[in-house]
Amino acid sequence: MEEKLQPGKIEGGLSAAGLRFGIVVSRFNSFITERLLSAAVDALDRAGASSKDVDVVHVPGSFELPLAAKKLAATEKYDALIAIGCILRGETAHYDYVCSETSRGLQLAQMDSGLPIAFCVLTCDTLEQAINRAGLKGGNKGFSPPLKWLICHASFAPPIPSRLPPESCGASNVSLRTKAREFAMQMLFQWDMSQQDFTKLEAKFWKSAKAADKTRAFANKLFEGAAKEVTALDEIIVKHCENWRFERLAAIDRAILRLAIHEMSGSETPPKVVLNEAVEMAKKFSSEDAGAFVNGVLDTVHKSLQKK
Repeated sequence: MEEKLQPGKIEGGLSAAGLRFGIVVSRFNSFITERLLSAAVDALDRAGASSKDVDVVHVPGSFELPLAAKKLAATEKYDALIAIGCILRGETAHYDYVCSETSRGLQLAQMDSGLPIAFCVLTCDTLEQAINRAGLKGGNKGFSPPLKWLICHASFAPPIPSRLPPESCGASNVSLRTKAREFAMQMLFQWDMSQQDFTKLEAKFWKSAKAADKTRAFANKLFEGAAKEVTALDEIIVKHCENWRFERLAAIDRAILRLAIHEMSGSETPPKVVLNEAVEMAKKFSSEDAGAFVNGVLDTVHKSLQKK
């Protein structure tokens, strides 16, 4: 009887022993955030973290969390950061702006630094919801994210070289190219935010991101090609984004579209493959609806390219 496939697993445990954590906490709605902080510290304690390896920094409100997280990441003292806040809906659109920019800012800080940042920011319609989420009437939701982050940290560690498939294998080439596209998208995203010199950005990026030489070379080629053609690519995006203003596009979605259109236009990779990869990236890195949006835009772009 043919032996059933048993894939090898590369997994991390839930031990925080020896790891350093920075926790950034909003003072606004401190009745809630201090409860979340207590639960997060308790979670780290149970996972084996030492008191000397956990630092807590308070900021005025959730809007200030991204900057504080970025500054802590820049010290290179920590293995991970945890951002804690509580944003309550009011009578104006202020809530939407703060929620959006806080989450986007923390995402940018994470991608720019390569340091995992656990998102423990409650976004609630009412104080009652926040009280329930903070565990004052039940289980504390601040307890779970730090433990989930510990798994995340293990997954960010470089894979064991002996367990990686050889690049010469066709199946692994698909996998490695997928990873290269993700790396290229992340560099394009960072470049869009900072407008850094290509060489400097790549050097900084590859300090934290680990990849085989071929994967790195392909990622750099895609990133540089898309960045150099960004004006033309944006014109194509604007043309095919019905009912969407270009400046309203999420930066992640913009990077994914730019990269995919660049590859569709000038590579030997089948456009359908590029489209599918872009959709999967959108689902992984952007919002729930981003996959369908990216699919719609790229499908119309693909059809227009076929007519040429």
